[in-house]
Amino acid sequence: MREMPGVHIDQNRCSHKSECAANSNRTNIMWDIAPETFGEDSEDPQAMATEVLEQVEPGSIVLLHLMYKNREASRAALPLILKGLKDKGYRMVTLSELLAAQ
Repeated sequence: MREMPGVHIDQNRCSHKSECAANSNRTNIMWDIAPETFGEDSEDPQAMATEVLEQVEPGSIVLLHLMYKNREASRAALPLILKGLKDKGYRMVTLSELLAAQ
């Protein structure tokens, strides 16, 4: 049997990652903006940055996979996104800081 994302095969342990997180006093963290899923816009750094800046709100988490070779557009969009966020008055914080502020 092949393991599916988020599901453990070993029935002696947790049956789902969210159950494991709850049982270990961990918090599930999700993102609300995933620019690499914007269709054609995900191939254009400027369009990607524009979409992020239009969708962002206080507490947003932007998901990018910059480490993959085929993510050149994401890497090019990152400086545009960061500058745009700073220009809008946002600042980057760690997850710990974000959770503490809520």
